[in-house]
Amino acid sequence: MNKFYSKIDFLYLGVISALGLITLALIFNALEDFDIFQILLAVEMLLTFVFAILFTYPCVYIFTEYKLVIKFGIFTYAKIPYANISDFTKSNSPIAAPALSLDRILINFNKLQLVYGIKFLKTRNVLVSPKYEKDFLERLIEETRKK
Repeated sequence: MNKFYSKIDFLYLGVISALGLITLALIFNALEDFDIFQILLAVEMLLTFVFAILFTYPCVYIFTEYKLVIKFGIFTYAKIPYANISDFTKSNSPIAAPALSLDRILINFNKLQLVYGIKFLKTRNVLVSPKYEKDFLERLIEETRKK
């Protein structure tokens, strides 16, 4: 398997569902009263809901030939060459990350950074939450051993 989707927690589903229900309630209320302020508020909430979905779903981790590609909504969050991955471990960190669950894997990797013409190797990390964690870890181990 080359593509792994993120596990989705009830917390994420609850927040998105609540945002959707509030948006619907505002839309129906605005259409009923036809108040310009309520209509603008409903449009703003609708845009917030749409952007929340577009920027977070789907969350996908793709194993390509040479790197791990992390896509978060409509964005490509990171492209990490397997050779740069130093280690990975389980984590429950609530820090913002391209992961829709708190059951996460912390991946540490080295990134070459250019500062004033001088190259530095900086350690970075990313949190992921694959739905099929065991298969993801097996594939990650397999790819990082090929270095």
